[in-house]
Amino acid sequence: MAKNDFKPFATAASANVTPQSEWESLPALLSGFTSGKASSAQINKALRQSTFISAALAQFVADKSNSDVIDNGDFSGFVAKLSELITAGDDVFLRKDQDGADIPDKAQFRQNVGLVKQTGQFDATAGSVMLNGAWGLGGAGRTIALGDADFITWLRSVGNGSQTFRNTNANSYTKQYGSTILAKAGDTWGTVSVGYTSSANINNNGVRIAGGTVDGLHNNIYELWTDKNLPNPATLDTDQTITGKKIFNRDNEAIQLKPLTDTQSCFIRGQKSGDTPHWYIGKAGGDYAVAWANQHATSLNSITLREDGNTHITVASGKNVNVVIGGAAGRVLSQGHNAESDANGIWKVPGSAGLTPAAIGALAVSDLAGIPLPFPGSVAPSGWLKCNGQSFNTTQYPVLASRYPSGVLPDLRAEFIRGADDGRGVDTGRALLSAQGDAIRNITGKFANNGLAFAEGTATSVGEGAFTRLENNLPSNGGFGTVGCHYTFDASKVVPTASENRPRNIAFNYIVRAA
Repeated sequence: MAKNDFKPFATAASANVTPQSEWESLPALLSGFTSGKASSAQINKALRQSTFISAALAQFVADKSNSDVIDNGDFSGFVAKLSELITAGDDVFLRKDQDGADIPDKAQFRQNVGLVKQTGQFDATAGSVMLNGAWGLGGAGRTIALGDADFITWLRSVGNGSQTFRNTNANSYTKQYGSTILAKAGDTWGTVSVGYTSSANINNNGVRIAGGTVDGLHNNIYELWTDKNLPNPATLDTDQTITGKKIFNRDNEAIQLKPLTDTQSCFIRGQKSGDTPHWYIGKAGGDYAVAWANQHATSLNSITLREDGNTHITVASGKNVNVVIGGAAGRVLSQGHNAESDANGIWKVPGSAGLTPAAIGALAVSDLAGIPLPFPGSVAPSGWLKCNGQSFNTTQYPVLASRYPSGVLPDLRAEFIRGADDGRGVDTGRALLSAQGDAIRNITGKFANNGLAFAEGTATSVGEGAFTRLENNLPSNGGFGTVGCHYTFDASKVVPTASENRPRNIAFNYIVRAA
């Protein structure tokens, strides 16, 4: 490395030099130091600027000339070296404005930078480049005229690599007269062929991709869907009209429609020929599971199966909901629209003001009020009260109050209801809702007095009916020896007995309709 004796002065980061801002505003910068004393920082600043440039210029000469720059006072020798470097620049450096035209040996330059022109189609030399596309994609294409069998045979003779060609024959692998790109590696090949017309002939339009092996045993052909060979390709992002029928033959499969979020709608739309929205099937809104709507809006005519399990049928004002059974159509009644229900729950349609339960032989709900009915549950259903002696609101239940004016229901727990005598003469002297205590029919029996039999009397006479002999041959109180007997009375010998009087029964709760 060449030596440079010229060194810059005061270049350390902490050097004692005047800051640049003060130096630029120093009056002595123009006039020099004229009187007084200059500070050491000012002197150091002046020395550093001059020595910095001289050292840099000397280092440049030393590096470029590869010769020492000595501090020997040889000014002429230094200028000569600098001049030589400046004048030699035209031969040593390339000019930017020539864009490489001033390179003396361009071939050697390409080789030096690793850019070597290919010597042939399959030249795989490292760093070799295709300068004009003569051997690969973009190179000069050829024209062939080969059918399917001849095309496979031709592929065997084609070397590895890629090329373009045009096949003038109808061929299963390429588009006739279209441009085709061939790529071959070993015994496998692949082509991309583009048709040149928009005709309906699939051999001339669209895009075909083929590939296989040169032995012809494993070849595949793929027709790409384009607007040339498929007038209505089923793409995902464009509006299309499909005139043909599409059939999906899959067992236990469904066509799935999925919105981006749960609050969005997703549906199949049916249209009239004039492109007017007509009906929709799908998910309409945030909480609708399935919806069918006429004329787009679900608020007009729709059938909606909601996620909460309810089904909503919505029709436009003045329209009806009809149900067809066995070919006959009938209207569905809707509360507040084409029908109303009265206080008894009887449906009425407009113009049927005189249609009463009596007119059609129907029983109004209020007619059941006050009638005790056996109920197999422990809790009365809604709208009913248990007959357990409870009081009720006569204002809230006026019909029930007309049956029980006291506002207290009878306590029918563990009781049997008996039909009122009502003039029959079997259970006279009874009022409606009056209670009656228990009673049994008289139980009778007989035995012989003092042991005598019923006919003649003996000391061993037995009882009849509810009487049973316990002892016999008791001493007589009349001096007649031991001819007396001891008897007991037991009704269970005649009838079933218990701690109460009752018929055979099954336990129910009695309830009444509250109205």
